[in-house]
Amino acid sequence: MKNTMNKFFRFSFTGETLAAFASALAMIVLSFLMVLFNGNSLTDKIMSFILRDLFMIFGLGIVFVSLYAGRNGESVLKSIGFSGRKFVGLMYCSVFFITQNLLIVFPFFWGVGALWDVMVSSESGDEIKNLESFVIALVILALSLIWLLILNFIKRGKK
Repeated sequence: MKNTMNKFFRFSFTGETLAAFASALAMIVLSFLMVLFNGNSLTDKIMSFILRDLFMIFGLGIVFVSLYAGRNGESVLKSIGFSGRKFVGLMYCSVFFITQNLLIVFPFFWGVGALWDVMVSSESGDEIKNLESFVIALVILALSLIWLLILNFIKRGKK
């Protein structure tokens, strides 16, 4: 029994685990800070935009991941979710082909369906169906594209 438990809980601290721990800690701290700004005042909305959209989504989600992936020589675009490979579609097809049962693929779509149900079909989604949310999404998209162009420019300059 002791050997089995050692296999589950054995790990060593490396630069990667330290980076993961630091980014997770930063995300938790930013999440707790957001509690202070959960009202409807202009200051609360601005601080929410800065903490959630700029620091969490753009900072930790795009900049941190791209810098970390670039440091390790990995493709930045693939690291933030853009890939030319069709792995997910192949996974769905192969699971269906092996089992000959379309219902077995259902759990793979469950998260997407639940997200759609909560965000669009219920009253919870009404908070994001506005011009403000659309503008914030466009700002994050523009910042992300600008950041990727800067990284590409720097990468070409080093060659």
